Parts: sequence; C-alpha cells; structure tokens
Amino acid sequence: MHFPSKNSKEKVNKIDMLLNKSKEELIQIILEKEGYTVPVSVLNSGLHPLQAVVKYLCEKENLDVKTISILLNRNIQTIWTSYRLVKKKKLLFKESEIRIPLSVLSKTNYSILESTTHYLNNIHNMRLTEIAEILGKSIKTIWTCNNRYMIKGGKK
Repeated sequence: MHFPSKNSKEKVNKIDMLLNKSKEELIQIILEKEGYTVPVSVLNSGLHPLQAVVKYLCEKENLDVKTISILLNRNIQTIWTSYRLVKKKKLLFKESEIRIPLSVLSKTNYSILESTTHYLNNIHNMRLTEIAEILGKSIKTIWTCNNRYMIKGGKK
C-alpha cells in the first residue's frame, strides 16, 4: 500500500489553492515569481505610459505582443495598437535603480500611471513631488493619479 508523502500533500494543497484563484490573481502570482520589471525611467519617455511600457517590453525584453498582453493583463488588440503607434519612434531607454514590477502594472482597475504613482508612493515611500520629477509629470497629475487609485481601491 502506498501512502502519499507529506511533500506531495503540500503540492496538492498548493494546486487546489491555485485552482480557486481568479485569472488576475494567477497572473499576479506568475509575475511575482518571474520577476518581470520595467525601469521607472521608461515612463518618462514622452509617450503614453502604456505605449512606453509596451515598446520597452517589445524592444528591450524581446517579448512578443501576445506575451505582453498576458503579462499586462490587457487585450492583445490594445497592446498591438499601442506598439504599432510607437514602433517607428526612436527612444533611448535609460536604466534606473527603481524598477516597477509588471505585477503592479497588470492591475486592470487602474491605469499604468495610477499604479506606478501608488507603487512609488507606498512601496518606495517617495513624496508626490519626487514622483512627479522622476516621471516628468506635473505634481497635479501625480496627485490626481494617486487620489484616483485610492478612490478606486476604496481607501478614501
């Protein structure tokens, strides 16, 4: 007679736990395990934030549009259109010490800028004026993004 080991029971429990997760939760888990990140400087390129992230992932990380759509939890058509609009633009992506995990950017309830602002403010304890400077945005824009994140998240 064969009895399952303690280790195999743990694996079954983990699988059961994963099967009960939503698609968005599973994407978060995968992204956290894989560790995909984007330098914060990408968002200061003068492009729309989603376009900048997509261009970076296509050209610097060599990811295809379908993979990016899965990682960012966005419609493939949206990603394809974003890349098509910026494909011919020449950009130099600078590395920066601060990197934004794709798990932060894949939350579809929030815009890329809202998620980034909240992440920098709460995880890196940056003031909104510092965030505005790093992202090349006005303080009013950054305050609005942070405020919207808080309202959408039910924290206000």
